[in-house]
Amino acid sequence: MATNSTPINSIIIELNPWDLQLLQCTLSRTLDYFLPLAGRLGTTATSDGTTSFHIICSNTGAEFTHAVAGNVYISELLEPKYLPDAIYSLFPLKEVMNSDGVSMAVLPPLQQNELDKFVPPTVLRRFFHFSKQTVSELKAKANEEAGMDSISSLQAVSAYLWQGVTRARNRKKIKKGCNDQEGRDVSFAFHVAMVVQMVCKEAEILENGLGYAARKINDSVARQSRDTEIKFVQDWVKNPALVKKIAVPTFLVGSSPWHNVYGCDFGWGKPVAVGSGMGQNFDGKMIVYPTPEPGWVDVEVWLAPETLIAMDEDEEFMEPFMV
Repeated sequence: MATNSTPINSIIIELNPWDLQLLQCTLSRTLDYFLPLAGRLGTTATSDGTTSFHIICSNTGAEFTHAVAGNVYISELLEPKYLPDAIYSLFPLKEVMNSDGVSMAVLPPLQQNELDKFVPPTVLRRFFHFSKQTVSELKAKANEEAGMDSISSLQAVSAYLWQGVTRARNRKKIKKGCNDQEGRDVSFAFHVAMVVQMVCKEAEILENGLGYAARKINDSVARQSRDTEIKFVQDWVKNPALVKKIAVPTFLVGSSPWHNVYGCDFGWGKPVAVGSGMGQNFDGKMIVYPTPEPGWVDVEVWLAPETLIAMDEDEEFMEPFMV
């Protein structure tokens, strides 16, 4: 067993400064192979009144940030029910547009965090973890109730959340003495590369089962085709526009459980958690992720505080998440 004393000839290596130097060195060497990432965006005004973008390989460099906040631990960020605002400080480019690459680095800043301060959000944010068994059960139930077999796992999970959010919002209205669900429109949007949107009455979602909501989603997705996607891109090329703020639906599901976000390792180690940044956060935003465990689905939920708290108090909705 070693003693507590330090031998005279031993060498003490401060790991943090060495780690930072190593990370900076490896980033610099990596940029030797990916020159555009060390450049900036350039613009060219065209004769038809539009502006085109290109990359200037100027070797201006990429940003590397070392942020420190003592007495903050990873467990404090990952374990709370509602994600703490300190999370937002981990994203240097929050609320920055892609086009800002004209003056900023093309490569997002690489930030070595020892954590920082933040600004309170207007919505609460938390994750719901759907186990492999729960996903399978929801898919089977949705298909059985809808009398079909083509409802996917993602569509079933989305329908379950859509019903839960709608029910929580309706309970909030009843507490305030307002109950106009029959005439209220609720919209559902699914967004990966293009937005697929539909609108129905709130009462439809509240009074019918999981299969009804899932079938509405399935029908909307089924109407999309290769031709509609090509037309979407062609129309954008004819009339390009930077989307600074989307028309906010009452419920939007984005991303996919098929994106291998936990498989990314650039030499810093694999992610311990995944989440979206501050851009376009709003009441009703749902972002879907896979999990390190195959078959599970994580959904990052952004909702008004009173709505998310109402969902937490909804025993019917919370049943699949009870341990």
